[in-house]
Amino acid sequence: HGRWAYYRMCRFLRYFFYKSFAFTLAAQFFFAFYNGASAKTACDAFTLSMYNVIFTTFPILAVGLLEQDTDAETSMKYPMLYGAGPNNVYFSWTKFGKDVLRGLFHAILAYFLVTDAMNGDGQSDRHGMSQSDYATLSALLSFSIVLLVNLQLAIEIRFWTWIHVLSIFIGPVAWVFIFGFLSSWNDWLGINFVYEFHGAFARALGNPMFWATIVLVQAGGLLPNVYGMTLREHFFPKPIDVITRLKSSSRH
Repeated sequence: HGRWAYYRMCRFLRYFFYKSFAFTLAAQFFFAFYNGASAKTACDAFTLSMYNVIFTTFPILAVGLLEQDTDAETSMKYPMLYGAGPNNVYFSWTKFGKDVLRGLFHAILAYFLVTDAMNGDGQSDRHGMSQSDYATLSALLSFSIVLLVNLQLAIEIRFWTWIHVLSIFIGPVAWVFIFGFLSSWNDWLGINFVYEFHGAFARALGNPMFWATIVLVQAGGLLPNVYGMTLREHFFPKPIDVITRLKSSSRH
């Protein structure tokens, strides 16, 4: 349990900083250069407040409570694995810096792909009306980041359970439900509520540019990480990678 506790805590801390950098830079810092330093954010207040509460919380909680780099039997069989803590295998200033740079890269990728897609009217509906408005920008950027940071954690998980699978889906599905519910509100039950992005959900989901940009953001953000992880495990393997390879070869 000591090894797992160290591994889980390192994964939790590093991912928390990564996802915070990715969203804060994309939704607030970069947008400040476009909004005339008016303190306007690229995303609405509901998205800003729910990002760390609902949209990205459950996957990292599942990892922090259940993740394993290997099973208990393998840990006992290979004592060298207990050197991960003293040798700072899973957490160091270098690894922290890599996560910050990954967050910066994902923020740059998401923000500028989205703004470029919106540039020059990007897309028009069947009536010839421009679909490149602030509400669509906010919806596209926020969903791209929420989906990207959840999938980034998914490709790093080594021990999958049904809880991990469920937690990965909660964030993006919650975004669709909450944003769709708020933007479609029509004074139901006599409650007068005005959402600043009223109607944006239906417009965004019916726009091919919305889906194409999301796919580009995910591919551009995740594929370099997949290649990097593959190359690292092959050329610069950690002790756990070596042992995993030995176990795999012994089965064959």
